[in-house]
Amino acid sequence: MTMLFHHQCRPCRLMGDATLLRSLLSARALNRITDATFVAWLMPLQSDLPSPKPIAKDFQDLLVEFANIFSTSPGLPPVRTTDHLIVLQPSSATVSVRPYRYGHTQKDEIERLVRDMFLGGLILPSSSPFSSPVLLVRKKDGSWRFCVDYRELNKVTVADKYLIANIQELLDELHGAAFHKAGSTGRLPSNPGSVGGHT
Repeated sequence: MTMLFHHQCRPCRLMGDATLLRSLLSARALNRITDATFVAWLMPLQSDLPSPKPIAKDFQDLLVEFANIFSTSPGLPPVRTTDHLIVLQPSSATVSVRPYRYGHTQKDEIERLVRDMFLGGLILPSSSPFSSPVLLVRKKDGSWRFCVDYRELNKVTVADKYLIANIQELLDELHGAAFHKAGSTGRLPSNPGSVGGHT
Protein backbone atom coordinates (compact mmCIF):
# COMPACT_ATOMS: atom_id res chain seq x y z
CA MET A 1 0.00 0.00 0.00
CA THR A 2 1.41 3.38 -1.00
CA MET A 3 0.11 6.83 -0.10
CA LEU A 4 1.29 10.00 -1.91
CA PHE A 5 0.47 13.49 -0.61
CA HIS A 6 1.94 16.98 -0.17
CA HIS A 7 2.77 18.33 3.24
CA GLN A 8 4.01 21.96 3.54
CA CYS A 9 4.57 22.06 -0.22
CA ARG A 10 6.78 18.99 -0.13
CA PRO A 11 5.80 15.62 -1.64
CA CYS A 12 5.54 12.82 0.88
CA ARG A 13 5.29 9.15 0.21
CA LEU A 14 4.23 6.56 2.76
CA MET A 15 4.69 2.90 1.97
CA GLY A 16 3.22 0.09 4.00
CA ASP A 17 5.04 -3.11 4.75
CA ALA A 18 3.37 -5.78 2.60
CA THR A 19 4.44 -8.52 5.00
CA LEU A 20 2.30 -7.01 7.76
CA LEU A 21 -0.85 -6.75 5.67
CA ARG A 22 -3.47 -9.05 7.16
CA SER A 23 -0.89 -11.27 8.75
CA LEU A 24 -1.49 -13.25 11.89
CA LEU A 25 1.00 -12.91 14.71
CA SER A 26 1.80 -15.47 17.33
CA ALA A 27 1.90 -14.30 20.94
CA ARG A 28 5.68 -14.66 20.94
CA ALA A 29 6.09 -12.51 17.81
CA LEU A 30 3.73 -9.88 19.24
CA ASN A 31 5.74 -9.74 22.47
CA ARG A 32 8.95 -9.28 20.46
CA ILE A 33 7.70 -6.25 18.57
CA THR A 34 5.76 -4.49 21.34
CA ASP A 35 8.94 -2.79 22.53
CA ALA A 36 8.72 -0.50 19.49
CA THR A 37 6.03 2.16 19.29
CA PHE A 38 3.47 1.46 16.60
CA VAL A 39 -0.22 1.67 15.84
CA ALA A 40 -2.05 -1.53 14.98
CA TRP A 41 -5.56 -2.85 14.64
CA LEU A 42 -6.13 -6.06 16.53
CA MET A 43 -9.24 -7.93 15.49
CA PRO A 44 -10.36 -11.35 16.72
CA LEU A 45 -10.64 -13.93 13.99
CA GLN A 46 -13.24 -16.64 14.18
CA SER A 47 -13.64 -19.43 11.70
CA ASP A 48 -17.25 -20.43 11.24
CA LEU A 49 -17.33 -24.15 10.68
CA PRO A 50 -20.29 -25.36 8.67
CA SER A 51 -22.82 -27.26 10.73
CA PRO A 52 -23.19 -30.90 9.72
CA LYS A 53 -26.06 -31.61 7.36
CA PRO A 54 -28.88 -33.71 8.80
CA ILE A 55 -28.95 -37.35 7.73
CA ALA A 56 -31.96 -38.42 5.67
CA LYS A 57 -34.46 -40.79 7.32
CA ASP A 58 -33.67 -43.63 4.86
CA PHE A 59 -29.97 -43.45 5.71
CA GLN A 60 -30.69 -43.30 9.44
CA ASP A 61 -32.75 -46.49 9.12
CA LEU A 62 -29.85 -48.19 7.32
CA LEU A 63 -27.40 -47.07 9.99
CA VAL A 64 -29.63 -48.48 12.72
CA GLU A 65 -30.26 -51.75 10.85
CA PHE A 66 -26.55 -52.34 10.17
CA ALA A 67 -25.16 -50.75 13.33
CA ASN A 68 -22.70 -53.62 13.80
CA ILE A 69 -21.06 -52.80 10.45
CA PHE A 70 -20.75 -49.06 11.02
CA SER A 71 -19.68 -49.23 14.66
CA THR A 72 -16.05 -48.76 15.59
CA SER A 73 -14.60 -51.87 17.13
CA PRO A 74 -12.77 -51.16 20.40
CA GLY A 75 -9.29 -52.46 20.98
CA LEU A 76 -6.76 -54.18 18.79
CA PRO A 77 -7.84 -56.59 16.05
CA PRO A 78 -8.06 -60.28 16.93
CA VAL A 79 -4.92 -62.40 16.94
CA ARG A 80 -4.08 -63.50 13.40
CA THR A 81 -2.10 -66.48 12.16
CA THR A 82 0.77 -64.21 11.10
CA ASP A 83 2.14 -61.11 12.76
CA HIS A 84 2.91 -57.88 10.96
CA LEU A 85 6.65 -57.62 10.39
CA ILE A 86 8.70 -54.61 9.30
CA VAL A 87 11.99 -55.78 7.78
CA LEU A 88 14.80 -53.21 7.91
CA GLN A 89 17.70 -52.93 5.51
CA PRO A 90 20.89 -54.63 6.74
CA SER A 91 23.13 -52.47 8.92
CA SER A 92 20.53 -49.71 9.21
CA ALA A 93 20.55 -47.66 12.40
CA THR A 94 17.68 -47.36 14.83
CA VAL A 95 15.23 -44.73 13.61
CA SER A 96 14.55 -42.28 16.40
CA VAL A 97 13.25 -38.94 15.15
CA ARG A 98 12.91 -36.04 17.55
CA PRO A 99 9.31 -34.88 18.14
CA TYR A 100 8.17 -31.68 16.47
CA ARG A 101 7.49 -28.54 18.49
CA TYR A 102 3.79 -28.11 19.15
CA GLY A 103 1.68 -25.27 20.42
CA HIS A 104 0.11 -25.67 23.85
CA THR A 105 -3.32 -26.54 22.47
CA GLN A 106 -1.92 -29.12 20.04
CA LYS A 107 0.19 -30.70 22.77
CA ASP A 108 -2.88 -31.06 24.98
CA GLU A 109 -4.83 -32.54 22.06
CA ILE A 110 -2.05 -35.06 21.29
CA GLU A 111 -1.95 -36.14 24.93
CA ARG A 112 -5.75 -36.52 24.96
CA LEU A 113 -5.75 -38.57 21.73
CA VAL A 114 -2.94 -40.84 22.98
CA ARG A 115 -4.77 -41.33 26.29
CA ASP A 116 -8.01 -42.18 24.43
CA MET A 117 -6.18 -44.69 22.18
CA PHE A 118 -4.54 -46.26 25.23
CA LEU A 119 -7.80 -46.52 27.18
CA GLY A 120 -9.53 -47.90 24.07
CA GLY A 121 -6.90 -50.63 23.76
CA LEU A 122 -5.61 -49.42 20.39
CA ILE A 123 -2.04 -48.83 21.58
CA LEU A 124 0.15 -50.45 24.20
CA PRO A 125 2.99 -49.07 26.32
CA SER A 126 6.35 -49.49 24.61
CA SER A 127 10.01 -49.08 25.48
CA SER A 128 11.18 -49.40 21.87
CA PRO A 129 14.18 -47.29 20.83
CA PHE A 130 12.33 -46.44 17.61
CA SER A 131 10.28 -43.24 17.48
CA SER A 132 8.51 -41.17 14.84
CA PRO A 133 6.98 -37.71 15.29
CA VAL A 134 3.26 -37.02 15.40
CA LEU A 135 1.36 -34.38 13.42
CA LEU A 136 -2.14 -33.07 13.95
CA VAL A 137 -4.09 -32.22 10.81
CA ARG A 138 -7.35 -30.29 11.03
CA LYS A 139 -10.38 -32.11 9.60
CA LYS A 140 -13.27 -30.40 7.85
CA ASP A 141 -15.45 -30.79 10.93
CA GLY A 142 -12.88 -28.97 13.10
CA SER A 143 -11.56 -32.03 14.92
CA TRP A 144 -7.96 -33.22 14.66
CA ARG A 145 -6.56 -36.17 12.69
CA PHE A 146 -3.66 -37.93 14.44
CA CYS A 147 -0.91 -38.62 11.87
CA VAL A 148 2.46 -40.28 12.45
CA ASP A 149 5.36 -39.24 10.19
CA TYR A 150 7.02 -42.54 9.22
CA ARG A 151 9.15 -41.11 6.39
CA GLU A 152 12.49 -41.81 8.12
CA LEU A 153 11.44 -45.37 8.99
CA ASN A 154 10.26 -45.95 5.42
CA LYS A 155 13.73 -44.98 4.12
CA VAL A 156 15.33 -47.98 5.89
CA THR A 157 12.47 -50.45 5.39
CA VAL A 158 12.76 -53.27 2.88
CA ALA A 159 9.73 -52.87 0.64
CA ASP A 160 7.55 -55.91 -0.04
CA LYS A 161 7.66 -56.59 -3.76
CA TYR A 162 5.24 -58.95 -5.40
CA LEU A 163 4.98 -59.60 -9.09
CA ILE A 164 1.74 -58.35 -10.53
CA ALA A 165 0.24 -60.45 -13.28
CA ASN A 166 0.22 -58.83 -16.70
CA ILE A 167 -3.42 -58.43 -17.72
CA GLN A 168 -2.67 -59.11 -21.39
CA GLU A 169 -0.98 -62.44 -20.57
CA LEU A 170 -3.92 -63.44 -18.35
CA LEU A 171 -6.41 -62.65 -21.09
CA ASP A 172 -4.32 -64.63 -23.60
CA GLU A 173 -4.38 -67.66 -21.25
CA LEU A 174 -8.14 -67.41 -20.81
CA HIS A 175 -8.87 -67.06 -24.53
CA GLY A 176 -11.16 -69.87 -25.65
CA ALA A 177 -11.21 -71.60 -22.24
CA ALA A 178 -14.49 -72.80 -20.77
CA PHE A 179 -12.96 -73.43 -17.33
CA HIS A 180 -9.97 -71.89 -15.64
CA LYS A 181 -8.28 -72.98 -12.44
CA ALA A 182 -7.68 -69.95 -10.23
CA GLY A 183 -4.03 -69.37 -9.42
CA SER A 184 -2.73 -71.52 -12.28
CA THR A 185 -0.63 -68.69 -13.67
CA GLY A 186 2.04 -69.25 -11.02
CA ARG A 187 2.72 -65.53 -10.81
CA LEU A 188 2.47 -65.02 -7.05
CA PRO A 189 4.51 -66.94 -4.49
CA SER A 190 2.46 -69.18 -2.20
CA ASN A 191 3.91 -67.62 0.96
CA PRO A 192 6.08 -64.61 1.79
CA GLY A 193 9.13 -66.78 2.51
CA SER A 194 9.21 -68.45 -0.91
CA VAL A 195 11.67 -67.00 -3.35
CA GLY A 196 10.99 -68.99 -6.46
CA GLY A 197 12.02 -68.67 -10.05
CA HIS A 198 8.75 -67.04 -11.14
CA THR A 199 9.36 -64.79 -14.10
